[in-house]
Amino acid sequence: LTCASLDCEDLMKKFVALLLCGLAVSSCTTTRENFETGAAALAGSKSLRRASIESCTAKARHNSAYARHNVALLMDVKDSQVDRLFCARLVNSVASGRLTYDEAMSMRYGHLTQNFVKIIQGR
Repeated sequence: LTCASLDCEDLMKKFVALLLCGLAVSSCTTTRENFETGAAALAGSKSLRRASIESCTAKARHNSAYARHNVALLMDVKDSQVDRLFCARLVNSVASGRLTYDEAMSMRYGHLTQNFVKIIQGR
């Protein structure tokens, strides 16, 4: 399954890029070490997770309603909930170690994995 089959590839890339750019100690060109350090920082700080989710959500609101709707269908949530829930699930999955660097990089290029689908669906 690729995100393109759901016509939401660009939105998924943007969400993942927002997450990677939002990791406290990383840059937008995240290395494995920066990702893992950022994940450790998120794991140890509820306030950092909350701030990361808020930042991601604020930026995600600029996406098109059409793309947001398609992601909401995939997540099985209301369109109005997609930005915050997607960001929360993404940030929390990094903090818990459930989303790996390799998967995040794969998603950055629009490739869905079974694990990623489960994460964004809250399973």
